[in-house]
Amino acid sequence: MGLITTLLQAVQKGIATNREVVAGRPGIGTSPDLCQAVANLGWYYLFRVTSMTKVCTDEGDLAIAHMVQAGEQWSVAGLVFKQRGRLPATAHAIWRAGYDQPWALVTNDTTLTGFEYANRNWQEQSFAT
Repeated sequence: MGLITTLLQAVQKGIATNREVVAGRPGIGTSPDLCQAVANLGWYYLFRVTSMTKVCTDEGDLAIAHMVQAGEQWSVAGLVFKQRGRLPATAHAIWRAGYDQPWALVTNDTTLTGFEYANRNWQEQSFAT
């Protein structure tokens, strides 16, 4: 976690606002160490996680992406990364028309709906030529 924290602290020095939301794709989003490092800086995260990521709730362990069908959205509070952290988070599953598959998202900000992730996706798409 040292490298992650060092990198995030370097980024933090160049940011002048008080409310930061870090968005990330499944390759980095399924990291409890990264989630914790972001939270330790007082920031919020909204990470897309793999389709097999589960959230532990009173109803049991639920695979986030499996909770919706095309055209649906779903959210629940619980614990994520059962074997590597058990972090409290809100999980969102969003499968909008035109998506090939649902988005499975986790966040430490209860005010985020999950649709904010589209901004990160839009930014990434703008780099593709």
